[in-house]
Amino acid sequence: MLILVVCQGYVPYQFDIETAFLHGEMDAIVYVKQVKGFEIPGKEGWVWCLNKSLYGTKQAPRMWQAKLTQVLKDLGMNSTRADDSLYTNDKRTMFLHVHVDDGFLIGKSEQELLRFLKELHTVLKLKYQRNPTQHLGYHLNWTPDGNVYLSQHDLIHRLLRDSDMENSQPVKSPCNGNLLKELEAVDEPVDVTGYQQVIGSLNYLAQHTQPDILFTVNSLSRYSTHPSERHWVALKHLLRYLKGTSQLCIYYSRDGYEKGLVGWADADYAND
Repeated sequence: MLILVVCQGYVPYQFDIETAFLHGEMDAIVYVKQVKGFEIPGKEGWVWCLNKSLYGTKQAPRMWQAKLTQVLKDLGMNSTRADDSLYTNDKRTMFLHVHVDDGFLIGKSEQELLRFLKELHTVLKLKYQRNPTQHLGYHLNWTPDGNVYLSQHDLIHRLLRDSDMENSQPVKSPCNGNLLKELEAVDEPVDVTGYQQVIGSLNYLAQHTQPDILFTVNSLSRYSTHPSERHWVALKHLLRYLKGTSQLCIYYSRDGYEKGLVGWADADYAND
C-alpha cells in the first residue's frame, strides 16, 4: 500500500476504532457475574446474560470481525480474495487494511476518503489522521515530496533490552562465518526457548524492514532446536549489528519506481 502512496500518489490515512470489541453482537449464551459495587439490590446472587460482546470473552474477536465486515460492506468496501483483512471498493479507488481496530486507508481522492471516514465514524467511533508517523509498530517518516522512510527501531530497542544487550558494542557486520559451523558431538544445547524467542523477533524484522539480516537469521534458525553456546555468541553478534544500524530505514521513493526493478541471482547464496 505504501508503494501506491509513494509511486501512484494515493493519499494515506490511519484510523483507530475505540472500544472495538464492545461493538460486536453476542451470538452465544454467555453469563457473567455482576460487577462488584453495581449489584442489583435484592438480586446480588444473580448473573447477567450478555447481549453484546465483552473484552475477555473468547467470542469477542470473532464477533468484532463479523461486525466490522458488515459495516464496511454497507459502506461499499468488501474484503479481497487474497487477504480477508484487505478491503477495497468496487471502483478500486480506495484500499483499506485493518488489523483488529487499527486501519490504514489509502485512496486516489482525499475527498472520497474523508467522506468514507465520516460515514464510518457515525457507526463506529474512531480517530483518524493523514500521513501517520506510526502504525502497527512501524515508524513512518514522510518527506515533503511524498517519499517515506520505514523502520521498526522500537522493536530493535526492545529486543536489545530484553536480551541485556543495550550496553553492548556495535559491530559492522551481521555475522561471523566461523560461528555458523555445524554442531559437534561435544556441543550441548543452551537455553533453547530463549534462543527461539530471539530468532522469532529477528525473523519478523528481517521479513519487514531489515533485509540485510535475512541470510544470517536464516542460518541461525537452522539451530533453533539445538543451539549451542557458539550459536548464542553468533546471535548476540547479530544483535550488536542491529544496535549500530537501528536507525537505518527502508526508503520508498518515486525515483526508484521510475528506474524500474533490477535483480541479481545466485544459485546457492555463494556457497552460503
